[in-house]
Amino acid sequence: MALLNMAIELGYTINPEDYLPTSAENAERFKEDLKKIIDDKGFYIGIFGVGNNHSRGIKETPRIVVDSEGFYPGDVGLPRQIIEKEEGIGYTATEVPYETLSQYMNIRLCAHSAEHMRLLHQIMFWSVPQRGYLKPYDEPEFLFTGNIYLRIVNFYNMPDLENGLMEKVYQFEVQDCLIEKNTPPEVITPIKDISVLLENADYTLKVP
Repeated sequence: MALLNMAIELGYTINPEDYLPTSAENAERFKEDLKKIIDDKGFYIGIFGVGNNHSRGIKETPRIVVDSEGFYPGDVGLPRQIIEKEEGIGYTATEVPYETLSQYMNIRLCAHSAEHMRLLHQIMFWSVPQRGYLKPYDEPEFLFTGNIYLRIVNFYNMPDLENGLMEKVYQFEVQDCLIEKNTPPEVITPIKDISVLLENADYTLKVP
């Protein structure tokens, strides 16, 4: 969200959440607003998360791609099971959510020109610290406690010379994420239908 908010502030992209729920009307409004940015700036910057290597291979630039690498054990915390004395009962094994994990994620800057690459670096370094804190995305301001600490731990180039694509990858470590017990909801709402908006069509496909 930090990357997206900075790109919106600089006028290079739009917020996809402003075009929900999915409908033909909102899809048309989305295209019109993107066209306004392209007419004004000459291009727009897409910000994506990816699920596989095929998505990452799209050559539409300039763009910023964020993908998760994985997790390693954190530096602080107690074992998941500790022995705790309860009065009148004796010693009882008690589960506490004090273990932590460090998450590793990549921010990929993809461009076909040095000018666009400089702009992508500007957006990234103005929105994400090289070593510092980010506020949670659903909070309007930084919290007294509970902000997200991260730092750059690696950098490498991964260009596609055949297609003239420059790609610079910055790996960030999000340190010491707390592991908390997942409490499932008391009532799980069943999915009764799936609506799909079809491109260049005036109807939606509903799968019961």
